[in-house]
Amino acid sequence: MTSTTLHSPASPRPQETAMTTLATRPRAASDRRTADTLLHGPAHSPAVLPRGEEIARRARTEQGREELRRVRSLAAVIAVACVEVETGRRALRDLSAWLSPEVLDKLTRRMELLGAVAPTGPGRRPSAAVPPRTPASAPRPVGARVCEVAPGRVEASATVLWEGRARAFALRLERRLSRWKVTSVEIG
Repeated sequence: MTSTTLHSPASPRPQETAMTTLATRPRAASDRRTADTLLHGPAHSPAVLPRGEEIARRARTEQGREELRRVRSLAAVIAVACVEVETGRRALRDLSAWLSPEVLDKLTRRMELLGAVAPTGPGRRPSAAVPPRTPASAPRPVGARVCEVAPGRVEASATVLWEGRARAFALRLERRLSRWKVTSVEIG
């Protein structure tokens, strides 16, 4: 016959005394720092953003970069178009969708001084006449840079190469409704 020993509820069972739980196990000080760092981040840095917020922040940043890339391309296209207007390859009215009325008037006056378009009266747009085309090579953009100076406002510079000569442009573009418009231009 086998004998069974009953343990009283006050006395621990033999196998329980040999085991320790993770909570009661003694840990070295470096283990405690590592666990705290994993759970709460380093003591000197702010709390870690939750995964969803981090993804949303990165998406907003990438959208802003993509928008600046599009504006940089637009600045280069507008600079090339301005050179084409000066050389007679394009009519000035073709730029009216990209330019504010003030800038369009400024370029109209510039073309009048260069003799490229017929003079217009106050408040009138340039005539539809396009000077004869020249057989020269087409102007091409060499580079463009952009800098967002305020939300919805960008300053850009562009360089256009035409017949071995570099032309520099400084532009200010502003978002108006859903489009970018040039509100200021300087041509060098």
